[in-house]
Amino acid sequence: MQRVFSTALGALTLFAYSAASSLAQHLQYDFAKDQKASYEYDIQVETSGGLICYTGIVNYNVTAVSEQLVRLTFSGGLMEQTKANSNREVDQGRLFPRPLVLPSIFTRNSFSGKTQSKNSIAMTRSGQVLTLDGTSQLPFMLGNLSLIPFEQLPVEESKTWKSDSGVSITDDSNASRFAFRPFGPFAFQPAERMQLASEISQYTIGNTEAGVVTVEKKYEMKTPDTGDRESFHMTGNGVWSFDTKDHFPASTDMQYTLNIKDGNTTTAFPIKVKFAKLTEERLTSMQAEAKSNQEKSQRLFEERKAASQAPIVGEELAELLSQLNSPKAHDKHSALIKLMQKENFDADPKLVETVRKLTKSEEHFASLADSILQKLDPIHRINKQYEGSGFLESSELLVDSSTDLFVGQIVQLRERGHVWYAAEITELRPDGKVTARYRGWGQKAATVLRNQIQLAHKGVIQPKRPDNSTQPTSNPDSTATPRTWSDSSGSFTVEATYLGMQGDKVVLKKPDGKELSVPLARLSLADQRFVAKVQEESKKLGNPFEQ
Repeated sequence: MQRVFSTALGALTLFAYSAASSLAQHLQYDFAKDQKASYEYDIQVETSGGLICYTGIVNYNVTAVSEQLVRLTFSGGLMEQTKANSNREVDQGRLFPRPLVLPSIFTRNSFSGKTQSKNSIAMTRSGQVLTLDGTSQLPFMLGNLSLIPFEQLPVEESKTWKSDSGVSITDDSNASRFAFRPFGPFAFQPAERMQLASEISQYTIGNTEAGVVTVEKKYEMKTPDTGDRESFHMTGNGVWSFDTKDHFPASTDMQYTLNIKDGNTTTAFPIKVKFAKLTEERLTSMQAEAKSNQEKSQRLFEERKAASQAPIVGEELAELLSQLNSPKAHDKHSALIKLMQKENFDADPKLVETVRKLTKSEEHFASLADSILQKLDPIHRINKQYEGSGFLESSELLVDSSTDLFVGQIVQLRERGHVWYAAEITELRPDGKVTARYRGWGQKAATVLRNQIQLAHKGVIQPKRPDNSTQPTSNPDSTATPRTWSDSSGSFTVEATYLGMQGDKVVLKKPDGKELSVPLARLSLADQRFVAKVQEESKKLGNPFEQ
């Protein structure tokens, strides 16, 4: 039959074509279309650092049948866990567990049998695999998970039979992977390195009870020891059973020993492989248990969510305040953990102030108290955001030429793109531009146009405004002062003095004396507001020619 092995260096694949059989009791995979079967696995690999266990459930569905072959689909995978190995005397009494040491071929994550996978299989009624689409490989030479249940059956009736296969192990360096490849018609790919191997399985029919045939199995797979690469020798024995009612494998209980020789070092891995076909009762029970567990998890989730959003009042509030004011650090920390589990709720003012005091303490939980205060106090949260270097949501508080700014003011700055950062104004330039230092970024600063700045969110605590003597002597909003104008796209700018309006155009004068006429609609929103403000102030002065 076909067997698939794997190592972590890649996919090690063995394709075996059976050499033949003696004559015995006739067993066949006489499946019916749409027939289904599920198996529960328990595989244990004993290593120096513990037991590696593979458990899970896989499923088969018969999709097509004919006189010569059957087609099945496979779905499922096994979960890998490492447990302490109490059977190894060498580990007993050790203060620290022995580290898990595996050959590199088994330490990669490329084994699809350890995840949910799907395969499509075509095989004869005697179990010779003809095609395999997909892979579900397991480490430790365990083969394709999808093929493990199906042993080679005798072609004719016989009590004993043997499957004797010749295989080759090929190092396909072009594909950067190792792979078992067959002789004969399947040996179609060239390779740079090849290693011969043999695989022999011997079967003897035992008892037949309640429609289940028990078959004793002995197994050996071996590669020659050439001394220049790893060699493998795997032996095993146990029982495999076949259900004559539905013609599916019923169970297996095999014990293997995998020896890997590398130079003068040989490592042995005892392996136990068990699977059992699930009955309808067992499947129904498992489905009911899964549904019950899911419902229980959902109830717990809803209860915890409700508790996290419930207001803190009454005895719960009194207890938390008592713990937060306790002289014992353990009590304070315990209360903070309870508060951390809360989500959106209206906090009692006393609770908020008590937590605020803890943020200023020198205890180890001060940072935890600060995180909780950000949940309880929106003002504290917004101020913490403006202290760091992270992204900020737009405040939508636009800055233009008429906006009153001062040195030291905390604002939002967008140097390019659409992301806003916290910044602190360091200079108001005569040309109308603003220099600001990014908060939380050291000394990094930028000089930008006013439309690249927004006022900080309301609630941000601003520093005290400096005396007017520290501000620029020139007024960037004056019509006699050159200012930076920009178009509506923000792509073009010009330094110019405002002269007035001619129809729907703004007349500007550049420093070199050249005058420009620009459509008002083509200017930025800030510039349009500046023009509107100047015109409004001009109207307030009234007609100078009327007495």
